[in-house]
Amino acid sequence: MKTQRRAASLTRAGATKTSRPATPSRLRHPAFPWLVFQTFDDLTTLRRHCMEEVESARKSADRYRTLLARPDQSRVRRWRQMLKRVTRCWCVLDDLVRTNRLNATRFHEVYRALLGIQVEWPRLEGPASCRPLIAQTLDHVRQLLIKQAQWHHRG
Repeated sequence: MKTQRRAASLTRAGATKTSRPATPSRLRHPAFPWLVFQTFDDLTTLRRHCMEEVESARKSADRYRTLLARPDQSRVRRWRQMLKRVTRCWCVLDDLVRTNRLNATRFHEVYRALLGIQVEWPRLEGPASCRPLIAQTLDHVRQLLIKQAQWHHRG
């Protein structure tokens, strides 16, 4: 008769640590709703400006298509990329507005993306009126991250 092997010990099997993704935390601080909605509005405005720039670049490329053998599509491509970056940030804020939950990891990504947008905006020769809006949005995201960290640390 064969002897059966014992099953692996539960303590040994459970000893490995697995990193879990950061769970979103509820926004409980009284200043959060104002900051979240103001940031969302700012990103919506910035997104609209990017859409207008994409459309303007597309019209310019179409206009000069008849004069040039190969029209310059780089301006259209650069503004589309900027629109994608702003839209990604906007989507994270949209999710935050809908769920009232801040995912710190995704919000840090938004912060880094906004830093890149702030640097890239003058290179694209975007409207100068949007620069203060970008700086304000960046400041609001920074405030949200700081307040959330303080609130989470207290709790």
